[in-house]
Amino acid sequence: MITIINRKQEIESQMAECWAIIREKENEMEALRELLRQPVEWDEGTTKRIVMDNASIVNLTINAKALIDYLFENDTIEVVKVDDVAYIYVNYILPEHEAILLANGAEIETNPDI
Repeated sequence: MITIINRKQEIESQMAECWAIIREKENEMEALRELLRQPVEWDEGTTKRIVMDNASIVNLTINAKALIDYLFENDTIEVVKVDDVAYIYVNYILPEHEAILLANGAEIETNPDI
């Protein structure tokens, strides 16, 4: 009889450890969900941020493929994709490029900290 009680206590102890790990992972998941709800931070040292959703990217691909290729293939430009929104960080945008971007649904923001 003592063996059965000890086995039961051992299993219950292991289950308690598993539940503790599950609660810890659930807390980690909630913290990550909260990060997803936060706005995207600025890339340090850049003055402009181009915000484009998938529809804007498609419009640019159709209407100004060379510009969209330049934006996404340039190694010096930082692109952060969050869900269906691309954040493109640059220091300068040519006026003609800005006009094309705006005409195709992009938003252009200026870094408030610079």
